[in-house]
Amino acid sequence: MGVLKVISLNANGLKPRLPFLEDILSHTQADVLLVQETNLGPKTRANISGFRHYRTDRGEGRRGLSTFVKEGLRHAQLPPPARVPFEVQTTEVDLPGGPLLLLNTYKTPRPDTFEGPSLDRLLAIAPRVLIVGDLNCRHTAWGCRSNNTAGNQLYAHLAQRDCAIIAPDEPTRTDPRDGGQSTLDIGIVHCLEYLVTAETLGCVGSDHAPVLFTVHTTPTYNEAPRRLNYNRARWPTFQQHLNTNLVIKRFNSEAEVDEGVTTLTITIQKAMEKAIPRSKGTRKPNTLPPHIEVIKRDKNAARRRWIRTRDPEDRDEHNQLKHAMKEAMTAWRDQQWQHTMQECSEDHTRVWKIGRALKGWSGTVQPLTTATGMATSAQARAEAISEHFEKVHTANDHMAEPQHTQQTQDHNNPLISGLGQYSPETAPYRMKHKMPLHLLFQQNA
Repeated sequence: MGVLKVISLNANGLKPRLPFLEDILSHTQADVLLVQETNLGPKTRANISGFRHYRTDRGEGRRGLSTFVKEGLRHAQLPPPARVPFEVQTTEVDLPGGPLLLLNTYKTPRPDTFEGPSLDRLLAIAPRVLIVGDLNCRHTAWGCRSNNTAGNQLYAHLAQRDCAIIAPDEPTRTDPRDGGQSTLDIGIVHCLEYLVTAETLGCVGSDHAPVLFTVHTTPTYNEAPRRLNYNRARWPTFQQHLNTNLVIKRFNSEAEVDEGVTTLTITIQKAMEKAIPRSKGTRKPNTLPPHIEVIKRDKNAARRRWIRTRDPEDRDEHNQLKHAMKEAMTAWRDQQWQHTMQECSEDHTRVWKIGRALKGWSGTVQPLTTATGMATSAQARAEAISEHFEKVHTANDHMAEPQHTQQTQDHNNPLISGLGQYSPETAPYRMKHKMPLHLLFQQNA
């Protein structure tokens, strides 16, 4: 049975945290990432491969929310609720028992109050709700050192409702001023019949640590879309369909132009569906050897530790692991290449495929034909190429007579044809300076 994994993080600036978040998402195989305080500008891009990004910016590099959903997960991005005094992003995720509403939430520390009616409006949006984020509510009930007004109000409000607070056992924030730890990143579950657990993950450079919320039920994923296989396309069928169904005519108005563009698009799409088959993607994920995975994990952990402590020893450890990672990757790639060369030394088909891949060309190589038929073996192909070059580069008969060639060139050259009429003393200026003197003497000898 699978689980739905949701990671929440107050990033305090999303852009510099992206490398660490990609590593955490790959390691935990999370389905959804909810980020608060992204501090993204209007022109700043922050994408993660394999995830769809939904962002809500508050201003020029000031706060903001981002939601990353893994490709293929059935979900819907809904508009935020009205009349709520804090930032909210709403994402609906399909589960076997019904949709679950994920709320990416951030409440500022000031004012130090929490409005109960605002929480009730969030809980009333859908039957199943999971509120996740930094609410800045402190209470000893979920691991804080002390209580604040917002924490007391939230605790008293939820005690009268069918809700539960989900918090990890370890603190989620370290105060950079005094090193004090507290749990500000929590989850609120409403009418969800599945077990939900929380776990604090490693540091990513922010004063908050990411929190992994696990909903113990299997999420619903769409089937991987089939892609058009152009290598198996039947282009004559494609052309015939266009010639049969496409009518070229003159357009007299903008409406007719728009209608013609729509008709052309639909006709091309139908021709593609009829002539180009679809197939599932067969690309395998890139996997590293176990010893390189260990070095990579230690290198990323050292980098996170150095960003948190700024200790020169941690920086030196990260640089050493980075150098070891580079050497291990170079040795592994060389080994893979040597293994490939040993495999293809006896198979000429593999050599052709590798050469085509190195050239970056994915077209089809046409077969070589000879007088006796198609050349299939490596020896027959070599002989066919040799015969072709021998035939192309054989000299003609008249080109093999240098005397005939020289006479033809001399007859056509007006300077050489007039050499017999002059001596070196009486030759015109143009002839003496254009022709070599030894040739002039030779012609008058």
